[in-house]
Amino acid sequence: MTLLAGFLLPTWLGLAVVGACGGFGRGVSASGRVLGAIVALPLGLGLTSAVAFLWIATWRPCVGTAGEVGLELLLAVLGSAAWWLRQRSDAGQERQPASAPRPGLLLAGLGSLALAVGGWRLVRVWLVATYRHPGGDWDALAIWNLKARFLFWPEGWDRAFSPEIAWSHPDYPLLLPAFLARTWIWLGDRSWIVPAATSLAFLLLVVALATVSAYRLRGWVPALVAGVLVWGVAYTSLGFNQYADMPLALYFLATNVLLLESAHNPGSRGPLVLAGLAAGAMVWTKNEGWAMLTALLASEGVVAWRDRLTASEVRARALAFGVGLLPLAATTVLFKLTFAPANDLVDRVAWGGLVDPGRLATILGRVAGALASYGPFRLPLAVVLLALVLVLGVAVPPALRSAATSLAVRLPLVLAAYCAAFAVTPNPLEWHLATTLERLLSQLLPSAVLLATLAMGPIENRPAAPDSRL
Repeated sequence: MTLLAGFLLPTWLGLAVVGACGGFGRGVSASGRVLGAIVALPLGLGLTSAVAFLWIATWRPCVGTAGEVGLELLLAVLGSAAWWLRQRSDAGQERQPASAPRPGLLLAGLGSLALAVGGWRLVRVWLVATYRHPGGDWDALAIWNLKARFLFWPEGWDRAFSPEIAWSHPDYPLLLPAFLARTWIWLGDRSWIVPAATSLAFLLLVVALATVSAYRLRGWVPALVAGVLVWGVAYTSLGFNQYADMPLALYFLATNVLLLESAHNPGSRGPLVLAGLAAGAMVWTKNEGWAMLTALLASEGVVAWRDRLTASEVRARALAFGVGLLPLAATTVLFKLTFAPANDLVDRVAWGGLVDPGRLATILGRVAGALASYGPFRLPLAVVLLALVLVLGVAVPPALRSAATSLAVRLPLVLAAYCAAFAVTPNPLEWHLATTLERLLSQLLPSAVLLATLAMGPIENRPAAPDSRL
């Protein structure tokens, strides 16, 4: 079985789920369909990863590989059936007409060429990084790919969670390891190509998602700004190749994009379901996903209170989001309760750090310094974002102001949670900051770019016409 076949079922499943949520209905514009296609693979990959983990933990000795393939096929067929039924219910709708040409069309063409060149350069640098370290850099070898190697074997796979290898963080969630192990099992070989190709897919998808979502919400020029800046994040992240940080960044960005789509199309619950699924993938990817989910729920609650949403509207939104969140969040909780040992940070937490002024000052100073220096070619991305907002002003489209406010609250909350984790870490503070701070910022910056381009002044203050569904 080829590597392409290993990605085929996740793609099919993701497309079916997006279609069942209305992402490819007759009332969806071309850009909405492209957006649905971009989020399909990471969502499908998250679902197949959960299926693979459940199969490895329960049914592998009984049904073998064919049973896992059958489960994925069953889910894809059921999703496709739901998609078909959704299309029948949408049969009376008209297809969205093409949007009128927007300002900056020549700039858009030149910018698209620049993005294509940048994409090729990203692939070239990824090839060099992969050639030098086929198994990825340190954390990839010691955590994510190591767990995948344990899960690959039918006997002794649960040794991946042994406290004897506590240095490998055996409590970390398994989205990446379970997917890699599942694909290796399909191939019958632990090929280095699988984690390398998966890493590249996430890098390219995060740039594509930022570009397309900014285009849909604000127009061509902000889209090109978003694409170039997130390309810088992806390029910088090759310094920690095959880690789980860029997958987490993609799922966080997808969650935020889909929440904005929900605000853009308030009559549809499909984007909320997909946002919940992306949020579930966050917690199934890394422990930091719980901080992101908590910040998301808090920021959405604050904005709902400010906007005085009715109780029925809040319940309807929460139900739609919860339906999407449940599968992967429940899988993560099941893993934590049955296999994962105690987290080393929680097990030896040093609460006194929260009230230590010197320690807090060190953390804030290092975070500020990292924000002022993060980016490729000595170009600090946070400074560029701030300059864009200061020079161009703020002009968020009215329909998106509540969702943009929620995102503006959410990002500092996540960063504050990360700072609190540094404050209570039992590990040497300087070492912990030096080894993790840049990666943590990479998880947040694509969503920060989305917020900045959403708030950019009146270059193209005209979002695309709302779709009938997505």
